[in-house]
Amino acid sequence: DRVEDAISLLLGVPAGSTADPDSVYGRVAPFATYGGPLFDDQDAEQALYQAALHLGGELKVGAIEYRLRTASSTDKPTKTLYETFSKTISDDPDENMKAIRSKQRNIIRKGIKAGLEGRASDLETFYEVYSESVRNLGTPVFPKQLFKGIKAAFGNEVEFFTAFSGPTAISSAMLFYFRNEVCPYYWGGVFAARKVAGNDFLCWEIINRAAQRGCTIFDFGRSKVDTGAHKWKQNLGFEATPLAYEYDLVADETIPEVNPNNPKYRYMIETWKRLPLPLSRVLGPIVSKHLG
Repeated sequence: DRVEDAISLLLGVPAGSTADPDSVYGRVAPFATYGGPLFDDQDAEQALYQAALHLGGELKVGAIEYRLRTASSTDKPTKTLYETFSKTISDDPDENMKAIRSKQRNIIRKGIKAGLEGRASDLETFYEVYSESVRNLGTPVFPKQLFKGIKAAFGNEVEFFTAFSGPTAISSAMLFYFRNEVCPYYWGGVFAARKVAGNDFLCWEIINRAAQRGCTIFDFGRSKVDTGAHKWKQNLGFEATPLAYEYDLVADETIPEVNPNNPKYRYMIETWKRLPLPLSRVLGPIVSKHLG
């Protein structure tokens, strides 16, 4: 129910609205790392897949993507573009530091020596950093209303946490807490963060903040294989696990390749990087809702 409430807030539809679900939720693309059917036996599994396929046909989609942690019992086409990262964290900061590779520990200490400070912040601070970060990567930013809706729906289970260099926010993350886990699902760092190891410092601060809150698992989400983010997470002591993304092809004949590694998006990415920041913040929310 809270997920539907968040979507309603994003779209400006009051919770409990009698608006046609297809006209409302059909406009929302899933951007989650994991997402697949929940079932107790194979009969239920097959029934859920058949229902999804039927709905996909009604909506005239190209394909249905199931973002699974482990492969299903079906023979659906799949790809392993992403791996997910997680590790256990301790309530002892020394143990947490030892779990990080030595080179990366030195980088974190660089941020500490630079006088960086990590503390809880607000949506405005997070969005300012995040929107600049994704512009620099050539990616349209999501609307601020999305993050506002998520925070409103999940309350204290979501937190904005930011690394500051003096008064300036240089790296910021939107943290999700679930049972004994923490996941910094949305994260951004500006160029200035690189000079003082702002992103590494913020990761270290999140580890210890989550441990103080009672978390024992840090889920660092997915990264594409053989990318800088993938290697960075490994250096921070996270273990990679392949994700099985499976597909039902409805109108499409091949698995869709909607990702920055697709050469056809290269020109658009490079162009977006050059947009003035204020313009990217205006155009990003308009463009991002059509991406999937």
